[in-house]
Amino acid sequence: MISRIRAIAIFAAILIAGVLSVAAVRRASFSHGDLRCPNVARQLVIALNSYHATHGELPRHAEFNQDGVAIHCWRTRLIPFLDPVDQLYRWDEPWDGPFNARLARGQSVGVDADFYAIVGEETAWPPNGSQRFDAITDGTQNTILLVESDAVRAYWSEPQDLHLETMSLVVNGTQRAGASCAHRRGPLVVFCDGAIYRLSPNIEAATFRALLTASVGDPVNRDRLIAEVLLSRPQGDR
Repeated sequence: MISRIRAIAIFAAILIAGVLSVAAVRRASFSHGDLRCPNVARQLVIALNSYHATHGELPRHAEFNQDGVAIHCWRTRLIPFLDPVDQLYRWDEPWDGPFNARLARGQSVGVDADFYAIVGEETAWPPNGSQRFDAITDGTQNTILLVESDAVRAYWSEPQDLHLETMSLVVNGTQRAGASCAHRRGPLVVFCDGAIYRLSPNIEAATFRALLTASVGDPVNRDRLIAEVLLSRPQGDR
């Protein structure tokens, strides 16, 4: 009887230890993701500002060949401003050409893109052409430049982004791709002035859309959204 009780106790201890180990791994993985995404966002802010300072405008969201096929994206135009990203990308072939496809799978900033532009006639990323910060009349502090999305799966160098007219305006929505992540306070968004916030899933779709437009005369005051806890800084994410 004593041996049986002892065996049950040992089995229970092993089971509890296993559960705690799995929980610890999950917490560690989640914490790593929390740290990685804000750091990627900060790298992109620096690179985009450097690109704008050099060229006087943001990069085009994509570059197309004579057949209208997207062959390069805005992320690859940032390569010279991203350190220590390898300067190996070849411009004489598309992003998915023989060499660039292999490079995409081994890019030091990560295989998958974490942040996406919002393409639209009224956004900071027009379908044709480039945007200047001084042309954003709704205010760079009130206009979102990039959003985090785990609903879009694209290689870092792949010309794939979200489009204002077809994306979901419900944060963490499940019907269509949009701004989304597993974090309890919502996905990260990068504003045109370089500020990085988490966007609450409680924000109304109309308010979110107004934040995505750049020059249509419908600015949403960012300070008000912060006061209402619809935007929060990512420091100390857990």
